[in-house]
Amino acid sequence: MASHRMGTDVPALLLLLVLAAAVSAADMQVRVYLDGKEDAAGLHPLGLDVVWQGKDFIEIIATADELRELEGLGLRTEIVHGDVAAFYRSRLDHARDMGGYKTLAEIQAYMDEIAFFHDAIVFPKTVIGYTLEGRPMYAMKISDNPELDEPDEPEVLYTAAIHAREVITPETVLRFMDYLTDNYGTDPAVTDLVNSRELWFVPVVNPDGYYYNQVIEPDGGGMWRKNRRNNGDGSYGIDLNRNYGYEWGYDDDGSSPVPSDATYRGTGPFSEPETQVMRDFISAHEFVFTLYFHSYSNLVLWPWGYDQIYTPEEPLFRILGDSLAAYNGYEPTPSWGLYVVNGSSDDWGYGEQLLKNKNYAFSIEIGGYSDGFWPDPSRIDQLTLENRGPALFLARVAGNPYQVMPPGQPAVSVDDTVDASGYSVQWSLADTLNPAVLWELGWNCRVSGARPIRPTPGTTSPRTGSPFPAPATAPRPRAFSPGPPTMPPAGSSRSKRSPCAPATCSPCASGMTSRAAGTTPTSRCQPTGWRSRRSPAPSRPTTTPTATTAATGSPGPRGAGRWRRSVSPCTPGRVSTCGCRTRPTGPSWARESTWTTSRRSKGTRAKR
Repeated sequence: MASHRMGTDVPALLLLLVLAAAVSAADMQVRVYLDGKEDAAGLHPLGLDVVWQGKDFIEIIATADELRELEGLGLRTEIVHGDVAAFYRSRLDHARDMGGYKTLAEIQAYMDEIAFFHDAIVFPKTVIGYTLEGRPMYAMKISDNPELDEPDEPEVLYTAAIHAREVITPETVLRFMDYLTDNYGTDPAVTDLVNSRELWFVPVVNPDGYYYNQVIEPDGGGMWRKNRRNNGDGSYGIDLNRNYGYEWGYDDDGSSPVPSDATYRGTGPFSEPETQVMRDFISAHEFVFTLYFHSYSNLVLWPWGYDQIYTPEEPLFRILGDSLAAYNGYEPTPSWGLYVVNGSSDDWGYGEQLLKNKNYAFSIEIGGYSDGFWPDPSRIDQLTLENRGPALFLARVAGNPYQVMPPGQPAVSVDDTVDASGYSVQWSLADTLNPAVLWELGWNCRVSGARPIRPTPGTTSPRTGSPFPAPATAPRPRAFSPGPPTMPPAGSSRSKRSPCAPATCSPCASGMTSRAAGTTPTSRCQPTGWRSRRSPAPSRPTTTPTATTAATGSPGPRGAGRWRRSVSPCTPGRVSTCGCRTRPTGPSWARESTWTTSRRSKGTRAKR
């Protein structure tokens, strides 16, 4: 390309030698078949550059020497791409620098352009520090008062290109910035977000590595991953996403102590200028969420990564992750679901809570197997668009991440006696994170000997709006009760008419008979419902019927709907009958407390 031509001086000659060496040691994409757990365990100490995991194989980026080493271990291998950079170049746009992706200078110029045309809501790019080779690292802020620090506005951070070859990630960040600035003032939702949030962007966390790919492969396809640290043994680079301080060097599976390996963690936590800059920048703010864009695997990831364990807030992470995945169709999982990673940005973001606030840290791996690290330029629009929704979602819920959780269950108690005049239910709720705004109390009944009956001829169906047809034979005698009563907005107690009052022989729901062939109907009070009208409750909790028990349990799907807390209106040890006579039955009523859901949404997830 014209922008890369230079004369035959010494620096140019050195650059040509570097390029020749890079070509002679072309990286291959190799499939390694795993015939058992022993094979997988034997690969951990090798520090391989794993780019894909299948059911019984992995794919790695490897040199010829590494391939020979694997074959020497007796492993079955298959070369997928003999020159992976050449494979990527073959599908890129040869008429443009970097094959249709932005160079480092173009990224910085694009940031300037956004700030120039939207100066009312964009603070110009700011130098937050310098790389190992002295390049500036830039951040940019979008907010209604971009020059001010407004403590009442939640902060969110979006970053990209911590790994230099993941070129789709800066495009994703820049296009999200475009969407916010272009729609401010015309789209009410975007306007409200910008007015009530402080949104920060670091489009390139690894400028040195990104620029190095631009030098060695000016037409695109560069496969350099790490920064450009000279390790002193002939190898270069630290994996910046293994260099953060939380559980750095936890083991040699999630990072490598070998300088030449792709996942080399460096000589110590935060040994690199780039991670030091990000540490200091994040610590100087109070980010609710941090989102690092990576590629590729079609995954939504969250802590922990350093071991196959869950954080104390896994239910919240799971619900948030499911919500992100509902927008892009990716698979949500803790980071170790991809592979174990120690010294990562996400683990530090969430795990370090002494020197800074707690960040709910996520990573999104953009693109699938066919996209790889350099997707066909025709895929840029789709890949960036499908990740706009997740970015917007985090900005929306940054004011209170707990709003996606189900409200806490109330502590409920009933009177010691039930008579014909009514009963009283008391409740209280101490949910400061996600309090419900309305609770409803209803009741159901089960009548012994009852069966469904046909409706009265001529009455109108509430479902179809048409009259019911006349039955072939007369229906059995029946008695209906009014629908279940509804409690007013959350209070401390409420008295209600008993559902077993003598004036109403049957408390059965409409459509059920209270008599059956000469038997005397008896109705046993059944669990009724506490129903929250707050936010969707995406997890099914387990609970016991004590007044103070909190809902716990494994996380469920996003947007699961309303949860109903059952409580019996019966007095302990009593069963109601028509006429409100009572007889002892023991304390079994207390075990009827359950949770149910009225709706369950289904999200789309990518399968690996």
